[in-house]
Amino acid sequence: MASEYLEHGVVSTEADMFSFGVVLREMLSGREAIYNNGGREFTMLSVIIAKVLSGDDQMSKLQAWMDHRLQNTYPSNIALSVAILAKSCVETYPRSSPNVKQISFALSKMSNAS
Repeated sequence: MASEYLEHGVVSTEADMFSFGVVLREMLSGREAIYNNGGREFTMLSVIIAKVLSGDDQMSKLQAWMDHRLQNTYPSNIALSVAILAKSCVETYPRSSPNVKQISFALSKMSNAS
């Protein structure tokens, strides 16, 4: 849930963008937003994607994190762009998240590049 919805119960386009970012992360990873690794602990995709997109060697970390059922049949640079877009949609401060127009433009640009 978007933080502003949890705090105030207000539905907004920012909350929709947050949800879109969650769905993108689920599509990339093949996992639910909060999933069980087989033990007692639950893992949040938001924590993992932040680690994947930080530091060096983002591309190899991303490929290891991506849904293996995709069998690497995607352009790596597009996958990285989608992951960055997904991360930007779930920023802590909703005003710093992209709006619908920016997301549409970014996806269109990625589609043309592939």
